[in-house]
Amino acid sequence: MNLLDQLMSAGLIQFGWFAADGQTEPIRFQLEMLASYPDILIEVADRLAQRLPRAERLLSPADAVPLATAVAVKAGIPLVYSQGGEDEPAFDLVGAYDIGHPAVLVTSVSGYAPYTRLLETARRVGLNVHAYAAIIDLGMASSLPVVSLFQMTEVLSGLHAGGVIPAGQAEAVESWLIRRPGSTAP
Repeated sequence: MNLLDQLMSAGLIQFGWFAADGQTEPIRFQLEMLASYPDILIEVADRLAQRLPRAERLLSPADAVPLATAVAVKAGIPLVYSQGGEDEPAFDLVGAYDIGHPAVLVTSVSGYAPYTRLLETARRVGLNVHAYAAIIDLGMASSLPVVSLFQMTEVLSGLHAGGVIPAGQAEAVESWLIRRPGSTAP
């Protein structure tokens, strides 16, 4: 079973119709539960660590701490993570950091959640985030380069071609992607 199949079989990526923030979405990511599937987590961390751009620190939002920790261990790069609060950087960010460290933000899905505040908080304490690393890249406009294991458009075409999801579901996700803020689609 390939990695994408493992993620879907574990329910970490789900297709259907899901209520989220007062809207209905055709896909749901449950990747914050990745730590409950150690074999999958290890494989994801191995692959992502191999793709990381040069960095002296990794930075993680609160919902991706297990993933970022595994990647940090595999890559041998120190991790700084957000506790997810609205506190000042010295109280929100956990980890060893000082001025001038090039950093990569490790997250489960790039383009899904805005990390503007986290990036600004990191910059204020000297972490120079210069790229994202993610399991899945939704293909949204970003001021930073993104390295990922999967591109959502490729995932959709592969799943549809393999008969895993029907054409209508693939089209619904593509339409949802186009409507998302930051979409690069015409």
